[in-house]
Amino acid sequence: MKLPSKKKIAITAFTIAALGLLTLVGVLVVVRITHRPKITIVTISVDDLAEMKTLVHKYLNERRRVNVSPDPQNNPNIAGAPVIDPAEMSPDLAARQKEDVEKLLARGSSGVFDDFAIYTRVKDVYENGDDVVLHISALTSFHNVPIGPDGDLDNYSSEVVERYFTFAREGNRWILTDAKLIFGGAMPPSDEPSVEPFEEGSSRVLANPPPFREITMIPKEVKRLDEAATKKIANKWAIDEKTMDDLSP
Repeated sequence: MKLPSKKKIAITAFTIAALGLLTLVGVLVVVRITHRPKITIVTISVDDLAEMKTLVHKYLNERRRVNVSPDPQNNPNIAGAPVIDPAEMSPDLAARQKEDVEKLLARGSSGVFDDFAIYTRVKDVYENGDDVVLHISALTSFHNVPIGPDGDLDNYSSEVVERYFTFAREGNRWILTDAKLIFGGAMPPSDEPSVEPFEEGSSRVLANPPPFREITMIPKEVKRLDEAATKKIANKWAIDEKTMDDLSP
């Protein structure tokens, strides 16, 4: 049997090495594409987002003010907090909101808070046809009733909750159609009386929470849009600007 020449062996070895190199480059390209940062394309306007965030604040205000007082309408500290009208929500969400507010009223306030402020940050925007879903992180800061021997030692409490809010276009306005927690957790948020510990995949909690990277990273375009929209809704997220200045981080 005739053995292959050194030239043929060299050509074969070179061919194998070249194919291996091409395969490695292909794998690296795939990995690079797979791990490329997500680019969010946003088509809603600043005015759209300002309108949506206003609804979010009104939705949260109606719940949070009950944490402060069992009679929020007649409490001068929080009576001015704007709340959402049922007509600004889908019928299903309006029914849920009414149920939860009634449960919060029945539970009663802790008696340790005298006002509050809410700051929201949009972390991502998902557009699905005509519907828009906002991933929002909401920080509620509570001003505690003064403590200490002279009643002059103030302190603060805060709670951060992440939700997905869904909006639909109705005529020339947006309405809030759904609100879901990202995580139920061992101790559900204090303004979610219908959520059970570790609840998931329900009408109030997502079934598949987003990956940690998506929770911690805010796309640049979303950040710019949120900053512009927030300037348009001054005095909508808290009782007054002074409260916001005092309580926000």
